[in-house]
Amino acid sequence: MFPLPRWRRRRPRQSGDYPPASLLQRLTVLAAAVLVTVVVGLALLAPQLHALRARHAPPPDRPLCGPGQQTDCVGGTMTVIITPAPGAAGPSGAASAPR
Repeated sequence: MFPLPRWRRRRPRQSGDYPPASLLQRLTVLAAAVLVTVVVGLALLAPQLHALRARHAPPPDRPLCGPGQQTDCVGGTMTVIITPAPGAAGPSGAASAPR
C-alpha cells in the first residue's frame, strides 16, 4: 500500500495541544461580542426609540394663543357640534308633553 500523507499520520489534537489565546485575540473576541450585543439591542429597541422621539415634537412656528385670540396662533379654541341621531325624539317631542 501507499504510505499515508504526512498530515494523515499525526495523532488527533487533544484540548491541551492548542496554545492559549493571546491578549489581542481575547480583546478582539470581547469587542466583537460587545458590538453584536449593541447592534442587536438597538435593533430591538428601534421601534420604541422612534415612538419616544415622535412624542417630543419641535415647538410650533407660531406663538401660543392669548386670551380671546383665535387666529394666527397655536392652541386656539375648538368648537364641537353634537347633533342628535336621526329619528331620536328631541325635547319638543311627545316625551316632554305634560300628562
